[in-house]
Amino acid sequence: MWPLSALAWTIDDPGHGGFALTDASPVALELSDIAWVGGDLYYAVSDSTGALVPLRIDIDAETARISAASLGDAVELEGRGDVEGVAYRKSTSTVFVSTEQTPEIREHAPDSGRLLANVTVPAVFERAHRNYGLESVSLAPDGAALWTANEESLHGDFARAHFLGGAFVRLQRFDAGLAPDGQWVYVTEPIPGDVGAPGRDLEVSGVVAVEALDDGRLLVLERALGVAAGLRLRLYLADVDGATDVAGVERLSEADAFTLVAKTLLWETAGLANYEGLTLGPQLADGSRALLSVSDDGSGLPQHEQT
Repeated sequence: MWPLSALAWTIDDPGHGGFALTDASPVALELSDIAWVGGDLYYAVSDSTGALVPLRIDIDAETARISAASLGDAVELEGRGDVEGVAYRKSTSTVFVSTEQTPEIREHAPDSGRLLANVTVPAVFERAHRNYGLESVSLAPDGAALWTANEESLHGDFARAHFLGGAFVRLQRFDAGLAPDGQWVYVTEPIPGDVGAPGRDLEVSGVVAVEALDDGRLLVLERALGVAAGLRLRLYLADVDGATDVAGVERLSEADAFTLVAKTLLWETAGLANYEGLTLGPQLADGSRALLSVSDDGSGLPQHEQT
């Protein structure tokens, strides 16, 4: 596995080596994920328009800082929907996208947006809470595995995240033929703040991005919001090796004991920047890989980091 560089943020956070996209075009609104294609080309998706948005991003190989970024013409994806995740498959020059409101993973032609195929998603994900479905999708660098995850606990998989415990999220793997190939339980951190803070319906702690690595492990981005404590993001390295495959378990709350996915904290921040997408980028001068993130601008709201 390539070592990772310091994070290079792509949207609205120059303080972290990123670049603020200021194009007023609607295609720039609410970018929810990003995928590296090659060279300086990336694809992002907009959860407000259901479009695929090409990006050109220049990264300084010595400093890992973004020196320039620009938007291309958006491509409307057939089927649209609340598109949250995107992954690029080099072998076919196609993209996979995941949708949040319905448990879908679709394959599209990026130049036309034409729907090419639907990935068979296990029926258990139909029990996602509203707006907490398949937030992410990622293809392993060698193309051998496709990954996705629900953002928050499914109905029947224990309660949603709260102040004393996190969400029980299912990490789902598909094989090279896009058939379901294992499912493991990852638990997020509790909602930050004090028990009894007002506005419980607004509070959440879930998985907003996964990024597959070449050794089978995953980078997992957790986003948590507590009304009293504010927004917090944490990046973890997750390893399903040794965890229990729960693909045959209908409801985790009724299951026998199972082993959770192991995770290691790599980075965290707090503030207002709503990062919710990840992609590995090009190799840098020191041999590490750039890791880029994209921030949903909340329909044009400022997303500058506060810490």
